[in-house]
Amino acid sequence: MNAIALKNLYGDQLTEAPKVKRERKTSGYANHLGWVFMTNHLHHKPKAARTYKTLFAIGNDYTYFTPNTFFQKQSREVASLRWINAFSVDIDIKHTSGTTLNVAELLDSIDSVGLPEPALIVRTPSGGVHVHWYLDKPKRAFKRVCEHYKRITGLIIEELSEIGADGQANGPERFFRTPTEENTIYQSQNRVSFDDLCDWFSIEQERRNEERKELRASLVNPGQALLHHPAVKKLLAGVCEGQRDNTCYTLALAFKAAGYDAKQTEKRLHDWNKKNDPPLTKIEIKRKVKSAFKPSAPAGPAAKYISMLSGMKFSYQVWEEAKPRHERKYSHLEEWAEDVLAHIRFRGGKISGSQRSLAEEITSSADRSKKIAYSTFKRVLKHLIDTHKIAVETTGKGRGGVTYIRVLEDVKPLRKKSGASQKPEKAATNRNGLNSNTILDQAVGGSVLPLTPGLDVVPATSFIPDSTTAISPVGPAPVPGNVPDRFVSALFNRGFTDGRFIFSAWGRVQLAFKAFNIPFSLISASPDFLTLAIEAVYSVVGEKGAPVLGYFAGQDAFMKYLYGTVKGMLTDYREQQLQDFIRSVEEMPDLKLYCLRQVYFDRLEENDCVDHELAKAFLDEIESEISARERRKARKKSREKLSWETTISDHLLGYFKTIF
Repeated sequence: MNAIALKNLYGDQLTEAPKVKRERKTSGYANHLGWVFMTNHLHHKPKAARTYKTLFAIGNDYTYFTPNTFFQKQSREVASLRWINAFSVDIDIKHTSGTTLNVAELLDSIDSVGLPEPALIVRTPSGGVHVHWYLDKPKRAFKRVCEHYKRITGLIIEELSEIGADGQANGPERFFRTPTEENTIYQSQNRVSFDDLCDWFSIEQERRNEERKELRASLVNPGQALLHHPAVKKLLAGVCEGQRDNTCYTLALAFKAAGYDAKQTEKRLHDWNKKNDPPLTKIEIKRKVKSAFKPSAPAGPAAKYISMLSGMKFSYQVWEEAKPRHERKYSHLEEWAEDVLAHIRFRGGKISGSQRSLAEEITSSADRSKKIAYSTFKRVLKHLIDTHKIAVETTGKGRGGVTYIRVLEDVKPLRKKSGASQKPEKAATNRNGLNSNTILDQAVGGSVLPLTPGLDVVPATSFIPDSTTAISPVGPAPVPGNVPDRFVSALFNRGFTDGRFIFSAWGRVQLAFKAFNIPFSLISASPDFLTLAIEAVYSVVGEKGAPVLGYFAGQDAFMKYLYGTVKGMLTDYREQQLQDFIRSVEEMPDLKLYCLRQVYFDRLEENDCVDHELAKAFLDEIESEISARERRKARKKSREKLSWETTISDHLLGYFKTIF
């Protein structure tokens, strides 16, 4: 057993030996420890170990182990996971000629798809390998983390499908070959952060989206092009027993997407079946065709199944032409955006009023009886702001606020794209709108933060970073479309032109806001929050440098300082907002205070606020002030009643004295 590899993987999640009862009473419950499962057969009951002593004692007797640890020994389920320690994939390494790849070729294949160097590679008896990327810090295995683990691992498998990555071996709870001195063929001290793999995943998704857009624009008949893809051609050449059923159904969907009817598809599949060893029966082919052409069947084959069956990288999407707008129940975001722009231009290029009243004025150009929904109107405004087609300014707060909207000249945002992603035609706009509960008003109780004068920007050509300060060794990557343009410009103007760096910086900003339970989508929706993030960039550049300044402390130092700076500035900002609000509430008349309470209650009930926790704090302060005023009134009334009773008693006592 490779003890060094396992200790590097588990760290302090396993103890050297079991704790005695006295130690457990002294130290208490340890919530960082985990259980490791080992087995000889995937369907046998596994053995659990919680100490290195047990692990090394039984390790040589078991073939498989779990790289990630669990919080109980009774269950090896995803819900029982405690720590994610590594990302692991199973690869049946093969050349296209069928020969096994060596370690150098495997590392080249991993590097070619942008993945970092793995920490451990273990050879399996079949000639394949298990590749492990150790995390620099274990990640708590929350439900969303496990789901994202599967998404990232799935994309890694797709990227490495050409060298035999197994699409079925995807899950944080899975077993892998136990590393020993004999089967370990590569080991390094390299570690990767969970955030870096998330960044790789996002950038790769952006790249794939761009490729799909280009494919959609370039193909006249995408279905016919599907049949000429090398991966589909390999399947059409015939498959062996064990793959025939899945391949037959997949090819039936491919012919369907290419425009073939059921009869033509069945004929083509009978010709294909002659190349299989052994062939399927005619009735089986007829059943597959019937399943592929039933109304509930997909419009085309799934890319992951073609990749898995052919062993080749494959990416494709079947596009269906949209119906005319008058035949559809719902309109697209772009269509509503054109209607909003047309309405503003008809009104002279400027409109004003409450957002709800403005939404009531917008009707569909295809059907004047249909009005735009308020939630859709807010998404359209956000989309038009992001594409620099309108400017929006809001005065006042809540239902008394007034929104001013005016049309702008077309201004293209500053973006740095790689040569591969540059296209002569206009780039497609981001269709991902905001959550329907998002408001475009400024943060509750707040005002726009003033921008720092900033640092003098030196032209980018005045500084050439050396190899120690360069952001990326392979050249700048395109900036993902979900990063706000103002934030991109703040970094771009200071020499940070690599899309990976900008995306990573925006991720740190999002994590800082997440610590206050502020959703990611609301950061760019609030001018206050976005300005605060840009202020944080200026502050970090002043401390850690930038390429245009001639010095730079490095990406890790920059990102850590940015995260802490945003959290600190956001904490100060929220505290200042709360203090200002408390002072204003103390001076507010009773009637206005009761009305304000109802406003905040409605906004929280409808989830119509940017900072939910701050709005709740405002409502709590209003309730406290109302309660304090009611107590003061009650005490005053009690004193007046006591004074009146005392006066009556004195009068009665004097009266009786005069009588007797």
